[in-house]
Amino acid sequence: MRVEVNESRVSPLHLWRELPPKAVVDEREPLAVSANAPDSELRLANLSTTGLRFVVKNAAMNAIFPELRKGSCFTVRFKALLEDEMDADFLVNAVLRNGFNDLEKKETSLGFEFTAEAVYDDEGQLKWEPLRTGEVSDLGVFILKWNLQDFYNEQRVDE
Repeated sequence: MRVEVNESRVSPLHLWRELPPKAVVDEREPLAVSANAPDSELRLANLSTTGLRFVVKNAAMNAIFPELRKGSCFTVRFKALLEDEMDADFLVNAVLRNGFNDLEKKETSLGFEFTAEAVYDDEGQLKWEPLRTGEVSDLGVFILKWNLQDFYNEQRVDE
């Protein structure tokens, strides 16, 4: 199940080249930081438990994704938000699987598959745990609830 996201569902968004184990995330300069708003150079268009799709303004492509090619690996950190109910931070590795350049809209869509999620050992060191089921486990709750919200909003008839 894939759902559309915006700044009210996912914000902020940080992107790095794939971070190695034991990296101190806050000491690494990201390639991009985005509020995930519609006018952002980098925005998360949709999300599932197995991957995501970025939309990047063509003018910013080379700055954000230098030397990009299929199979390139990146680390993404984002916060999932569900109104006042809950929020959760995610740090995942993802590999580029496909891309499409829309010349009319002057933007490029990039499809990524999640490969690992961050866990921290007893000393607080970053460790990458490969996805056992191909899914980022705790993300499923957000995806399901957002999907239900979308379904409800589509079915609702205004008076």
